[in-house]
Amino acid sequence: MTPLTLATATVLVALAAAGIYAAICSTSPFTRCRRCEGTGHRTRTNTFGRTKLRPCRRCRGVGTHLRAGRRLYYLARDIHAEATTTVLPSRDSKPHKPGW
Repeated sequence: MTPLTLATATVLVALAAAGIYAAICSTSPFTRCRRCEGTGHRTRTNTFGRTKLRPCRRCRGVGTHLRAGRRLYYLARDIHAEATTTVLPSRDSKPHKPGW
């Protein structure tokens, strides 16, 4: 393989992986929490050896959280919406005249 063919193949594989991840993020935006393994709570052992269930701090007791790709999609969508929204001045407002 020549270096140009190898670089092209690498780019195509990276684009295919990004496309597959985007499809996964659009069909299933939530994933299991890695810390509590999707249960929503964690077990703690106190000094007496008793176990207690506490809500998971990472997922706030839900057991799932947003994927990073979906979070990036929401960020891009919000930036686009903010940049393309026009705010028109109201007709009822009067210009400010100094001294009045």
